[in-house]
Amino acid sequence: MEFMGDRATLLETGRFVQRHAKNAVDDIIEAVVAVDATVDTTAESETETEARHRRAAESGDTASMSMLGALLLRRGDLDGAEPYLRGATAEGDRAAANNLGVLLHQRGYADEAAGWWRVAAVAGSAPAAHALGRHHRERGDEPAAEYWLRQSAEQGHALGAYALADLLEHRSDVGAERWLRAAAEQGHREAAYRLARALEKRAAGTEPGHAALYDTGTRLRSAREVLTHGTGAPGGSGAATGPRPGGEAGEPGEAEQWYRQAAARGHRRAALHLGAILEQRGELKEAGRWYLSSAKEGEAKAACALGFLLRDAGDEESAAVWWLRAAQDGDGNAANALGALHAARGEQQTAERWYRPSSGTAAPRTRVTARRPTRSPCCSCRPATRTAPSPGSPRPPRPVASTRPSTSGSSTPDGTTTAPR
Repeated sequence: MEFMGDRATLLETGRFVQRHAKNAVDDIIEAVVAVDATVDTTAESETETEARHRRAAESGDTASMSMLGALLLRRGDLDGAEPYLRGATAEGDRAAANNLGVLLHQRGYADEAAGWWRVAAVAGSAPAAHALGRHHRERGDEPAAEYWLRQSAEQGHALGAYALADLLEHRSDVGAERWLRAAAEQGHREAAYRLARALEKRAAGTEPGHAALYDTGTRLRSAREVLTHGTGAPGGSGAATGPRPGGEAGEPGEAEQWYRQAAARGHRRAALHLGAILEQRGELKEAGRWYLSSAKEGEAKAACALGFLLRDAGDEESAAVWWLRAAQDGDGNAANALGALHAARGEQQTAERWYRPSSGTAAPRTRVTARRPTRSPCCSCRPATRTAPSPGSPRPPRPVASTRPSTSGSSTPDGTTTAPR
C-alpha cells in the first residue's frame, strides 16, 4: 500500500525489533554547569575533554573532578569515577554528591546512596530530590516520598514531576493531572501518554455520547469512539465529529495532541491510539504510518490493525504478514483473522492451527467454514463471545469472524511505574 511505505519495509523478516532504551542512569546523573564557560570546546572530542578535565582534576580543580567523575560514571567506569566524585564532594560540590549517590546505588549501597542524595537535595539538587523521593517510595514511606518528589517537581524537573504524578494518581489525588501535564510539557513521553488517557477518560464520563468509551471505567474500548460517538466505519458519513488537534477546544482533541507528542517520541501505545483516532476520521495514510511505527516497536494490536488496513486496501498478502507477526506475539484476534484467511483459501489444517491459539482451546474436528475476516464498526478488536457446549453435545465449528484490536492494555513505560491501563 502506498500509505504504508515500500513493500520491503512492510515485509521485514524476523520478530518485532525493540530499540535499546536509553540508560536510565543518565537521567539522574546531574550535569556540572559552567565548567567549560571560559574554554572553547566546539571542536573538542570527548577524549580531549576528558584529558583536559583529568589534568585539571589532578591539579585539585573541584569542578573538573566533578565533571570527570560524571563522565566516567556515564561510561560505567565506577572504580574510576568514585575517587573523583568523593574528592569533589569533600569540597562541597552538589552535583558530585548526587552522582556519588548514583554510583553507590548501582553498587547496591542504597542507604548510603540516600544519604548523599539527601545532602545534594538539601543543597538544591532537583535530580537528587527525585532520586531520594523514589528511594522513600520503594520503601513504603509515601509522606517522605511526596515531600522530596514535590521538591524536585517544583524546581522544574520532569522526572520528579512524573514520579510525583504517579504517586498522587496511586492515591487517587486530583493533583496528579497537574504534574502529569508539567512533565509532558517538558517532553516526558509516558507523562504525555497518561495525560492523554486521563483527558479521554474524563471526556467519557462528562460528555454526552462518551459513556461507552470504557467497559468498566478504566478499560479503553475504542480511541475512535471518542471522536465518532459510536458511528460507522472509518471514512463513513458519521466520522470526523470530534475536534481536530491544534486549536479546537475539547478534551478529546487535546488528548489527541498528547498522543501525538508521545508517539513522536517513540511511545508505541500512544502511536496505536493515535492511529485508531486517525483511521476513524478517515485519514488512512497517516493512520497506517502510526500503526506501522507501533507495530515495528512490538505492539501486537497495532500489527493486527495494520493487517486490517492492508486487507481493506486489497493487499491480503501483506495483511497476512502482519497478522502472523501479531499472532506470534500473542494477539488472539490476529490469529483468528489469519485462520479465516487460510480457511478462505481452502487451507483447512493451517486455518485450524491458527484458530486454536485464538481461543486457547482445542480446535474442533469439524469442517472450517471459509469466511473473510471482518471487523466491527469501531476499532475494538474483541474476540467473539463463545458459549461453552453442554457435556455430550456436538461442538460447533470454530467462529472465524475477526474484529479490530482494542487499544486497551498496559504500556511500555520509560523505566517508571505506570498506572493500570
